[in-house]
Amino acid sequence: MSSNPRLSRSRPEPLRYDPTDTSLLAHLFGPGRAKEGVLTLEDLYREVALVANLSLEEAKRTVDAIFLTITTHLQRWEKVRLTGIGGFRPYIQPPRRYGNPRRGGTVTTPACFAPIFEIDARMFRTLNPHIKDTNYARRVFANHSRSS
Repeated sequence: MSSNPRLSRSRPEPLRYDPTDTSLLAHLFGPGRAKEGVLTLEDLYREVALVANLSLEEAKRTVDAIFLTITTHLQRWEKVRLTGIGGFRPYIQPPRRYGNPRRGGTVTTPACFAPIFEIDARMFRTLNPHIKDTNYARRVFANHSRSS
């Protein structure tokens, strides 16, 4: 028995991914999901636990640490680049004025911090294999960057 109390605690058994286990697949992708085609944070925790062979608690800590790190760097006004996925860049959306159709007059929304996500070219090609033009993504991203 170890004298360190952290080592003596029993760890929860990690979830194991077995594609033939229909009960596990039903649990992950069945009626428990918030909406079909939507990955919630809880779903992300479960899938990270399965893929990385971690306990659910370890997966939660890992995912939360990643998001906390990204948020911290954006708050410092730093770009966050995730090679192969994309990146976030800080952006302040200026205040805007809108017409109020119900009461007349104008409504002003305050300026807000709204980081922009830019997809990496490799991820773009993975999601769009039908586009054979290798410069398409570069042109799309260049036009998007100019418009924002």
